Amino acid sequence: MDCKTVLRNLLLIFFAIVTLSWTSLGQNKPFWQPNEILLISGFGHGTSSYNLPEGTYRPVYFIVHLSTKLWDGEKHVGSEKLKMLLYIEPQFNPVLITQEKNVKQEFETGLNIGVKHVFALTKFFQPFIHMGFGPHYFSAETVKQTKGFLFSDNLGCGISLLPTSHLTFQLGFRLRHLSNANTRWPNHGINTYNYHVGVGWVF
Repeated sequence: MDCKTVLRNLLLIFFAIVTLSWTSLGQNKPFWQPNEILLISGFGHGTSSYNLPEGTYRPVYFIVHLSTKLWDGEKHVGSEKLKMLLYIEPQFNPVLITQEKNVKQEFETGLNIGVKHVFALTKFFQPFIHMGFGPHYFSAETVKQTKGFLFSDNLGCGISLLPTSHLTFQLGFRLRHLSNANTRWPNHGINTYNYHVGVGWVF
């Protein structure tokens, strides 16, 4: 991930926050009104042994997902089936780097900020797509990726199942890229496929 990519993502998040702030001020509403709170767990699998010759990168996720409504389809286009959410995700993720019988224990931690599009096909079944970005810390010493501060890019999709008007269960898949925007070398990046489950409350 280069500096242009980092700048583009930061600008996207900045404009999303400005839009939310402007809308909130115009409607005399607080900046952050919670829409959903989720506890998300899951696991990931590294996609390239070239970028991490020490072994396969396997994060185990512990994420708190907090979102607020950024755009309401019912108000803007007359459809209650569409909405856009702004979310933040503080997280702490133990990591296993495995190569045959050798297992190395590491960790990563950070904060993702992103935008989530929800398609409420029914009150029970609601697919979504999302993209996020944020600062992370990575503890592992590797040949091709420097430890320490880096960025996490995420692109994902999933479904929300709502057995009641407030309780929600989620299944999701994400592609994730970790690197430090060439601020330090080496910086080949680490890519993972990630599978998530979550449970939470919708307001």
